[in-house]
Amino acid sequence: MIESVAKLSEQPRPPAESEHRQRRVMAQPAKLCCPQAPPFQIFRNTLNDQLCRGNDHGDGKSARVSLVRAPAGFGKSTLMRQVYEQLTAQGVATAWMRLDMADNDSARLLHFLARTLDQLSPEEAECAGDAPGAAAMDLLDRVEMLPGPFALFLDDLEVVQNSVALAFIRQLAERLPPHGRLILGSRTQPDIGLARLRARGQLQEVDANSLRFSAEETAQFLQRECGLEIAPEDIASLHQTTEGWAAALWLAYLALEQCRDPAALVAGFSGSNALVADYLGEEVLARQPDELREFMLATSILPQLSAELCDAVCAGNGSQEKLLALSRNRFLLEPMDEEGRWFRYHSMFAVFLQGQLQQRYPQKLPALHRAAAEAYLAQERVVAAIEQALKSGDMDYALPLFARHAERLLGDGRGLLLTRLMAMVPAGKLQQWPGLQVVHVWAIAFTRGAAEAMTQLNVYEQDAPMESQVHLHGMALRPMLLSMLDRHDEAYRIASDCIHRLPVTQTFPHAILRTSLAYVALVVGNYREAQDLLDEGRRLQVIDCTPFTHIYAQCVEGAIELLQGRLRQATARFRLAAGVSERNGRPVTNGNAMAAVLLSEVWYECGQFADAERLLQVYVPLVQEQGVPDHLICGHRNLARILYARGDHDGAFQTITELEYFGYRNELPRLVASARLERSRIFLLEGDKQSARDELKRAQSAGEWDKFDHWSLFGSDLDIPADAELRWKIHFADSDAAARQLKDQIGQAEGTGRGRRALKLRLLYALALYRTGNGKAALRQLRDVLRIAASEHYVRLILDEGELAVQLLQRLANQQSVPFDPELLIREPQALFRQLVRELSPGTGISGDAASAHANSPTLTQTPDGKPLEKLTRKEFQVLCLLGEGLSNGAIGERMFVSENTVRTHLRNINAKLHTQTRTEAVAVARKLNLIG
Repeated sequence: MIESVAKLSEQPRPPAESEHRQRRVMAQPAKLCCPQAPPFQIFRNTLNDQLCRGNDHGDGKSARVSLVRAPAGFGKSTLMRQVYEQLTAQGVATAWMRLDMADNDSARLLHFLARTLDQLSPEEAECAGDAPGAAAMDLLDRVEMLPGPFALFLDDLEVVQNSVALAFIRQLAERLPPHGRLILGSRTQPDIGLARLRARGQLQEVDANSLRFSAEETAQFLQRECGLEIAPEDIASLHQTTEGWAAALWLAYLALEQCRDPAALVAGFSGSNALVADYLGEEVLARQPDELREFMLATSILPQLSAELCDAVCAGNGSQEKLLALSRNRFLLEPMDEEGRWFRYHSMFAVFLQGQLQQRYPQKLPALHRAAAEAYLAQERVVAAIEQALKSGDMDYALPLFARHAERLLGDGRGLLLTRLMAMVPAGKLQQWPGLQVVHVWAIAFTRGAAEAMTQLNVYEQDAPMESQVHLHGMALRPMLLSMLDRHDEAYRIASDCIHRLPVTQTFPHAILRTSLAYVALVVGNYREAQDLLDEGRRLQVIDCTPFTHIYAQCVEGAIELLQGRLRQATARFRLAAGVSERNGRPVTNGNAMAAVLLSEVWYECGQFADAERLLQVYVPLVQEQGVPDHLICGHRNLARILYARGDHDGAFQTITELEYFGYRNELPRLVASARLERSRIFLLEGDKQSARDELKRAQSAGEWDKFDHWSLFGSDLDIPADAELRWKIHFADSDAAARQLKDQIGQAEGTGRGRRALKLRLLYALALYRTGNGKAALRQLRDVLRIAASEHYVRLILDEGELAVQLLQRLANQQSVPFDPELLIREPQALFRQLVRELSPGTGISGDAASAHANSPTLTQTPDGKPLEKLTRKEFQVLCLLGEGLSNGAIGERMFVSENTVRTHLRNINAKLHTQTRTEAVAVARKLNLIG
């Protein structure tokens, strides 16, 4: 039904072009321009100078972020405007953006931020993509490359509450170049990492107390600026009662301007918030002519006012004159552009007017909202029209309008907007609108997580007929949501049943169901079934039916490769899924969060810290909304490790704590345990035995890990409590016992095809042997690990084990007379690994390069006597190498952690493929072919 659902997680975009065209006419002058100066103002010279310099105390240290924080009416915007003008006069490039509630939609926020940055750089920017992830990376790169100096002003930041939008602003602050400034205005303290900026000395703060007028400034404002003739003692009294609150002083001026007894008014004047409501009701609104008063009440439903909109709402003409008349009192109505076409009521006055309208004329509200909706539709502003239609309460009018545009909004990636609009629909009203119900569930799934989406799906399915779109899409959604909730066995059972009942003609839901079934088949260990499902989907031309389903399938196939240890092939899959290209020397992606996090996983593993971090800083907040366990684990864990390696220990622990929090919030104990395991690992590498043990115990108690034993989960493949327990024993307790346990676990991992896990366990086994004093066996195991690591480009799998792994590498290098340069290990670890593999002594078998050549090259096609040669599997090749060392079947089985029967099976296959009869003959032929040394 709605294949455009695919775009929600693929390439979300800002609103349609027709809506943007109207917004450029309306919003750019107001949203992206510094506000006009009020009719009367006090120049706050001291604060102005401090903000321009970026410091509070004149100590010469400059902050990258300045926060002006105070309640409404304290003059935040006025002060920021003064700073804006002064910096502009000094030659600093400046840009202004006023935020509003709609900017919680990250696609919209990024769109307008891009237009804001255009003011700072005259060169036309090349856009990487419209999806929030791609757009965010593009914007952050642009900010880093902006010529300096520059200052970006963001006002009304308190309206932004969405975690993704806030995370991006936090990254904007982090990525500012040394010559860049971010100056923020907010009524509240925004969640953008202020504590870290403050600790680094990079934050400058101006609060309400700083903004209060002094007694001298109060006198200057009332006497010199406003021109009031008022006694000094009355000024002192007003200053005391208002406590220097600019809004209260402005109201006092309005009252005193027409007052015959100033002393009596001052004596009864209050500077409290109650004053505002009382004054606005009794003095301002009551004094207006009836026609103007009714106009103000009716138009208060509009967030922004123009003559055209106001005429439509009031069903008359003459709105432009009324707007101009009201704008002369800047406390009531603010001009939003230089031409005087767009206005908005002061925030405190707007709230008052809306309350008065509801109290006096509740029966008029539906008609007013409907008139506003029709006016917005005439301007092709669909979102505003839908919102006003829903506010009218007339669902017979609103829902058909909503249904006509909901699918497009979903396809444009407006998931947050849709969930907000759906919340305005009364309970039960969507029963006859299955298309809207489906859109709602998909939007929740990709913005609020699986648990809430599952609950909503169950509600909608209860009253829907079995043949409805709700049930058809439910077949695809439910297994995917169950998998997101770590309920993989249940997901596998339901998907296996539904795949035979959901018609292939339902292309999009069938593609999602088939790929979800492939993924849970992978998790439960059925790799072959997973691959067959994807291959069959391509034969049926299903799974590649949309860009998103294609990306989803590539990600699942890449996960198969990753779990089996084929890192290079997994990297190729994830690069394809993420649409990687290069611009300005940096990789850019298509904006798909799922693909980007998986790509960051392999880039991290390969040691590409910079590229991995660029992805993680942008996409970790995006996957936090969706709550997919393995993406959350990989993203937070790898970002924490990168931050820790860079020396940002506070940032690393903060990232780990965020993972733990999302585990609690989404009721996913595996996330909680993974966070604690990562803390335990850090403490262990720091040598803190007790803290590492304490966190390990807390991880073990976080959930029932037994149920994960038979699952292949790429987020937990290398980090489960049992692994952490073995690591702790290796470092602090019984390394002999750890070595015995590891031998069994290596066999299990290899027997189930989990090659990456087997490689990590082999490394831990080498470390355990090294700690027991069996250096020779430890080096032998390390060589085996390095052969694969060098061939597949593994780096962090080894280096994340810390100093003990480095010591063992150095010992191997010394044994082979390879210069060991710690700087090279940090800078180019893959080069060192390849060098160590090349220098392996002849007695240890074939080099890693030769192994890779045999495994991947088709050039060896026949034996020396001309018989056709079939390529050996990796296991068969390993057996052949060990045969060349002269090991017995029993010794080979012990080295490979397999039974003698398995070794004999491999020998039979080797003889068949090399056309030999005995092990001795097989070794001879292999040496003639230069397969082994």
